[in-house]
Amino acid sequence: MHIPHLYWRCLAYNAPNRFPLTFDAFIDHGSSTVLISEEYVAKLSLHHKRLLEPYSVELAMEKNGQKVNIKFSEYVKVQLHDPSTFWTSKSVRAIIAPSLCAPMILGLPFLVHNDIVVDASSRTVIDKKCGFDLLNPVPPAPTKLPPKKKLKDFFKELHADQKQMVAKLNMVCNDHLQHTQYNFEQVKPVDVLTVIRQQIEVLAAQKELERLGIQIKNEFRDVFSEIPHLDELPTEVFCRIKLKDALKTVQTWTYTTL
Repeated sequence: MHIPHLYWRCLAYNAPNRFPLTFDAFIDHGSSTVLISEEYVAKLSLHHKRLLEPYSVELAMEKNGQKVNIKFSEYVKVQLHDPSTFWTSKSVRAIIAPSLCAPMILGLPFLVHNDIVVDASSRTVIDKKCGFDLLNPVPPAPTKLPPKKKLKDFFKELHADQKQMVAKLNMVCNDHLQHTQYNFEQVKPVDVLTVIRQQIEVLAAQKELERLGIQIKNEFRDVFSEIPHLDELPTEVFCRIKLKDALKTVQTWTYTTL
């Protein structure tokens, strides 16, 4: 006559401070939507969003012989996690339902969006992609690392690979030479005297540039001389601009051009 409902002990994070909140969510594969109570929307500080059209629900039990319809107009986006941290759901839209019987009712959108299969007989709720059972969380089996190769075996494999690479390279080169005729360019011998003459000309040009540089510095000595210390600057003030903040930098602005 009665079988206990399927409840998943899940975890969600409070939006502003990422504080975890654990609660029991009711898994209902007969519900066409996902519902969340106003209390837990406030606890998780979720952002309310408006539905384009109100969502109507008809209660299974009649009141005074009349059907009862309830309309909901807001929803939130929420992501759930298994407390073992081995599984995390995709974000789903949950309609805010006042006076809900559970913190959340995870209906078909949650199950379909996360590829979850519910087996009522064995009381399992399994993600068919990774095989994780929400109601019976078991940590995944640790992957065994391959044994570390010995240095001797490593060099044997490296030598074998090297032989194969050289053989393949020779084969490709031979095939290429058979189908291609190369016309090699004749390289002229190096003219030693010309190279020496060019180097002498470069050194002479550098020497002339150094001489011209010294001459210009002497001619415009007042420009190229070192800036004197602040205490040695002239005291006769012809024009003085007093800055509000001498350490403040000038901000530049960029403008678009057509």
